[in-house]
Order: sequence, then C-alpha cells, then structure tokens
Amino acid sequence: MRIVSLCVITLIGRLTVQAASEGIVSYVGSDGGYVTGTAGWTFEPLAPISVTSLGCFDYILNGNGESPMSVGLWASNGSLLASNSVSATSPLTDQSRYEPITPVTLTPGLTYHIGAFYPTNGVTVLLAAAPGNGGSVSTSPLIQLGTAVYEASGFAFPNLAQGGPGAAFLVPNFEFAAVPEPASLALTAFGLFILAVRRVR
Repeated sequence: MRIVSLCVITLIGRLTVQAASEGIVSYVGSDGGYVTGTAGWTFEPLAPISVTSLGCFDYILNGNGESPMSVGLWASNGSLLASNSVSATSPLTDQSRYEPITPVTLTPGLTYHIGAFYPTNGVTVLLAAAPGNGGSVSTSPLIQLGTAVYEASGFAFPNLAQGGPGAAFLVPNFEFAAVPEPASLALTAFGLFILAVRRVR
C-alpha cells in the first residue's frame, strides 16, 4: 500500500510540474528584415500538447507603439485553430507576452504554423536562421522547430518558408501544457481509489 501511495504522489507531482511551458524558450536573433504581413515559424509537437496561450516576443511589442499584435495558430492545411490579440500590457513570461485562448490540443508528428501580424504597419523582425547562418533558438523538449514562415500581407496563414530547417521569425510564441497519457491518468485514478479505501479503513 505504501509503495502505491508513493507512486501516486510521484505521478501527481510529475503532472503538476509539466503544467506550463513555452514553445521557444530562448533565442539569439540576427536581422530578419522588414515584414508587412504575418511572420512566424512552423513546428511539430513530439508528444500531445494543449496550447493554452498565444504570445509575442516583448521586443516587438515595445518597439511598435500601442497597437496590439494579432497572433494565430494554424494547421498545415491553412485552417485557423486559434487566435488572439497581444499587447505591450499583456502578462509577461520570460521574453514573451501572452493572452489566453480556449485550449487547443495538438497531435504529435503533425506540422503547425504560428504567426503574428502588426495591423498598423510592418515590423522589423529578428530571424533565427538555420545553425551557422546567424542566430539560434532553444525550444521546449516537446517541440521540434521547423522553419521560418511568412505571408506577404495581412493577417493570414504564413506558409511561405524562409531560412531552411531550424529557422524562425522571432515574432510569435505560445504557452502549452503537456497532455497526460491515458495510462498515466488511469494509474493516478487507481492510486487515488486505493488511498480512499485505505483512508476509510
């Protein structure tokens, strides 16, 4: 009984620790030019994740006045999964500001596009290019970075690639929670049941 109790406590602790992460954790950027449309990057989840907030790097928001950035998350077929507006007053986490969305669960192995658009005018952005070509990006261990993408005008699906594998236009970001595996949830439920039975005794 005592061993089962310890396993349950460990599992619950692991689920709690994995509650919040960022897509891009840190970056070093080089000049990415001037973008008048939607700029961002592609990625593949390496495990089931639930995107809970969309954000924008703070350096972009602080340099572009009061207008908010429109940030979107798209599937690879161009369908918009979620969007929100992020401003210089949105809550700051590390190097990005975020606004919550209705959580969206993403499937491992599929490609997703995230992009941001400044409606008043274009923005000068940083580009983390493929390794050895300027800049670098560190992502969450649950994210595989794809490439930098953009759309020439307006808030739209950014599907024009630039920079090769491992590149990103450093404009949007996102927060997510790991989705517990069904087996872990079942084991947790079983452990809680055992604890309840033990408590009744």
